[in-house]
Amino acid sequence: VKVDPQVTAPKVKGIYVTAYSAGGSRMNQLLDLIDKTDLNAMVVDIKDDAGYITYKTDNATLKQMGKPQPFIPDINQLMQRLNKHKVYPIARVVVFKDTVLAKKRPDLSFKNPDGTLWENGKGDSFVNPYSKEVWDYNIAIAKEAAKLGFKEIQFDYVRFPEGFEKRADTLKYVKNDKSRVDTVAEFVQYA
Repeated sequence: VKVDPQVTAPKVKGIYVTAYSAGGSRMNQLLDLIDKTDLNAMVVDIKDDAGYITYKTDNATLKQMGKPQPFIPDINQLMQRLNKHKVYPIARVVVFKDTVLAKKRPDLSFKNPDGTLWENGKGDSFVNPYSKEVWDYNIAIAKEAAKLGFKEIQFDYVRFPEGFEKRADTLKYVKNDKSRVDTVAEFVQYA
């Protein structure tokens, strides 16, 4: 992607907003804060830490692979409110930490030696960064967010699970000959 040196992004001073807050009464307080300070941006969960898509979508792929939970009841109304308050909207998409997809599609995740789905100590599951299908799913979410009017996409949890190096040889998962670092870097470049 070529970047035009004449075009500069606004100086972003933002706050993180959970989907629950973005879709609820707390949003009034947050917009008031934006209006009264030099804050000008909001990072809003579009796919959260559990893997829920946080608004109603008609996209068949997203509904098939994800699990829409309309914490944000009307995403278009939210975007209009943000625009009215001159908020620079940034969509947060949690990529590889995705318990929803891991449970729906264990073949895209990591399995214990006994074949059960691997979970970390907090009960969270990750999907496999080696999987192009996982890449394309998250990029489809990002594309939809861009169409909705988000100006930037913040990919989060773009990594293997914490401590993965201790489990890499005992867990069952599809992999190739690329290193974990190269795999994650390739996803970012591809996205």
